[in-house]
Amino acid sequence: MRDRTPADEGEALLDGGGTIEGLVGIECPAGAAGAEAELFLRDGERVRSLRRSFEPWLWVEDASALEGGPAPDAVEALDGDGPLRRRARFGDWPACQRAAAHLRRKTGRSAGDREAPYAVVNDPVQQFLMQTGETCFKGMRFEDVRRLQLDIEVATGEGYDFPSAARASDRIVAVGLSDSTGWSEVVAVTDRDERGVLERTVAAIRERDPDAIEGHNLFAFDLPYLAARCRRHGIAFAIGRDGSEPRTVQGRFTAGERSLGYPKALVYGRAVVDTYFLLQAYDLGARALEGYGLKEAARHFGLAREGRTYIEGARIGEVFRKDPDRVLRYLRDDVAETRGLADILLPVYVAQARMIPFAFQDVCLRGQASKIDALLLRAYLREGRALPRPDAARPFQGGATEIFETGVIRPVHHCDVRSLYPSIMLQRRIGPRSDTRGAFLETLARLRDLRLAAKRRMQDARTAVERRNEAAVQGTLKILINSYYGYLGFEQARFNDFDAAEAVTAAGREILHGMIEAIRGRGG
Repeated sequence: MRDRTPADEGEALLDGGGTIEGLVGIECPAGAAGAEAELFLRDGERVRSLRRSFEPWLWVEDASALEGGPAPDAVEALDGDGPLRRRARFGDWPACQRAAAHLRRKTGRSAGDREAPYAVVNDPVQQFLMQTGETCFKGMRFEDVRRLQLDIEVATGEGYDFPSAARASDRIVAVGLSDSTGWSEVVAVTDRDERGVLERTVAAIRERDPDAIEGHNLFAFDLPYLAARCRRHGIAFAIGRDGSEPRTVQGRFTAGERSLGYPKALVYGRAVVDTYFLLQAYDLGARALEGYGLKEAARHFGLAREGRTYIEGARIGEVFRKDPDRVLRYLRDDVAETRGLADILLPVYVAQARMIPFAFQDVCLRGQASKIDALLLRAYLREGRALPRPDAARPFQGGATEIFETGVIRPVHHCDVRSLYPSIMLQRRIGPRSDTRGAFLETLARLRDLRLAAKRRMQDARTAVERRNEAAVQGTLKILINSYYGYLGFEQARFNDFDAAEAVTAAGREILHGMIEAIRGRGG
């Protein structure tokens, strides 16, 4: 960690204004005295931890609503006209949680209810990052983040099509590991039993000390399977930075119209990155993938090497008994493709993590609207401003869609406007009426300027690494910029505004119809 010149208020809107560099992991340990965050800082090969205290809070309309619940350490008045004009501060996280539960019972409204007379950020890590202005990976390049890839191969018992960790016969026969330094290792039952494979896997993860553990379908298959087989052998699956085993909570991932529940693994001090989810988020814009399997993705991105080994999943056990080396080659190819896929998809999330006050794992999993919300809430917290209530949801007319002719039409030319809605919002100053600070349009303008600067640096880059890093920055900025319009019409967004969203689409239709008439006037 080193001191740096404090960012001005405009820059702090995007980077938080924090001063800690090399932050690669953050946890708020349960049972800690007061409210405390454990920070993991990387300096080359070395990772050290330090503890920082913070003061949990919630926003409330009237301090009298807190009566009968845990007494806050302090209640401060906030500036502005928003109805949530008090911030109550507490000495520890459990007290803050109990106060939120008291408000829910007393008002009959959950914190997510639009009419709730209070608001709370339910994640202590996010509260710490918002309060301090810190973010992950400040001062780091993508290459500086230590990332470990993991894949397992399982022999399914005869008569079954899919493995089950609960069956004694369905053992793990090999684990493939690699990391971003170029190190790799395959641990297999060819030279040790399953217990030995598991013990070596745990030891290798702890030795390599990754900031992120990556895999394809890691949440739903590899990590639960490893944990179950470790329990079977009485082995502690102790891969957390504090020597703890992963915790599992129910998660929900949403990408456009797709939404699925999954067992979300939490590894202390490390992020878990599932490339299966990164693919779905990527395809939301690209719409180019035939499927979300690793092999399909590797072919799509040109990662599958010539002569790559393929084996049907149900035949792993059969092939392993006859030709174990073939299965190990297949595993090495899987691990290499996982690493290659993460190399392509993950840089945008590392770039986002330098701005968004989320733990890195949440940056990879949460939607764009929640990230914009966090940026705006951080700005209001930083400046001691009162919060609005979300706008009431209502339908409104969207973009223009028309069919002029049907059949096969040639020739076809593509005519588009880059970042149409963000440009309309900035040019016509269309933002949420509840944003009295003006943070919505200011962050949007700064994101646009940063993106243009990153694109220039990308074009001028002298090395492939520099070009990739700048491409990641401009790519993540593009994603956020293009999400601002959707944020206006998102029911759960704190600063949503359905009138503003409608004004943006009306302007878009006006511009589109002008383009259509211009094309028609030229014989199109």
